[in-house]
Amino acid sequence: MTQTILYLSGCTGFLMAWAIGAQDVSNALGTCVGSKAITITQAIIIGGVFEFLGSLMGGDVAHTISKGLVRTSAIQSNVELYVMLMFCTLTGTFCWLAFATYFSLPVSTTHSLVGSILGLGLVVYPSGDLNTTTLGTIMASWISSPLMGFTISYSIFYVIYHKVLTRPQPAKQALRILPYMYAFTLGILTLFLCLAGPRSLRTSLRKGIAICLIVCVIVTISTHLRLTRRMGERGSSSISSSCCIINPLPPPSSSSSSS
Repeated sequence: MTQTILYLSGCTGFLMAWAIGAQDVSNALGTCVGSKAITITQAIIIGGVFEFLGSLMGGDVAHTISKGLVRTSAIQSNVELYVMLMFCTLTGTFCWLAFATYFSLPVSTTHSLVGSILGLGLVVYPSGDLNTTTLGTIMASWISSPLMGFTISYSIFYVIYHKVLTRPQPAKQALRILPYMYAFTLGILTLFLCLAGPRSLRTSLRKGIAICLIVCVIVTISTHLRLTRRMGERGSSSISSSCCIINPLPPPSSSSSSS
């Protein structure tokens, strides 16, 4: 019985890998493909490489899903039952992701897994065997994540709209603001690696913030010098023509809203 579950879990794992590629990778890279920044082929390569590398980083999310939602005492009391629960969780999550993918619905794999474990856990175990603290934290993130995404994306586009798109020469303004965007992006990635990356690279919060600021300064200066040298070699006219054509947008006015 155990060997059969092992083989079936392996097959379901391959199906889950397909579902993750169809959902999470598409959600992450869909905006890049839609904005023509990369092609679909490039998105598949980037997703395949970095999804694999990400799975090797820390494993904190996998540990939370596999052992953090049900108390250890309940797992140890009946390991075979828990194995069957995780197999059913994997199968149920794949079925839901396949259904959502068929109807082009963007959903979260992690949320689906947590919901499956919660539903099966309520059927199999008493409510006291579920780690309500961890479940509450995860459910709170389901609310805070969209709000944080909205706030950050609104702030970034607000800067781009008022500092680039509504200026007389948007292409030149974009080159001026580009070093700070690069620095912000790489700084956030550096802070993430320091706090949640491979355990050999993790540092304290204070040290991680310090490294993040250093990276931001280095990226800002190096990118600014590179763009300045490039503009000096080609000239402002060639830079404007080599950039994508951006027509300035009219700034928002109170007269249009009042009319």
